[in-house]
Amino acid sequence: MALAAWEQAIQAYYETTLRPEDRQHRPWLERVQQQMRQAFALLERDMAGTEGWLFGARPLQADITAAVAWRFTNFILPGALAEADHPFLAQLSGRAEALPEFAACPLS
Repeated sequence: MALAAWEQAIQAYYETTLRPEDRQHRPWLERVQQQMRQAFALLERDMAGTEGWLFGARPLQADITAAVAWRFTNFILPGALAEADHPFLAQLSGRAEALPEFAACPLS
């Protein structure tokens, strides 16, 4: 689900930043943005209430993928997702960003 959300975020970014405004297809852009929001909402719903990492004491691929998808989407599409609507994903991403491996590869 995180990869699907991430893919749609990238599609929305490409449409709004690489395509000239007069050539952007608004219905398609709205569709991919809605799919992105739905995917993040499903992730939040399914993972909320989990303490620590998703599947144990250390981060696994699911944690990393969800954290990176959340952070990257908020980086390329600021304001597209409300952190208040996704507190678990925001917390998961923050926890991952605090790891030395993430700190060694800053996004910006």
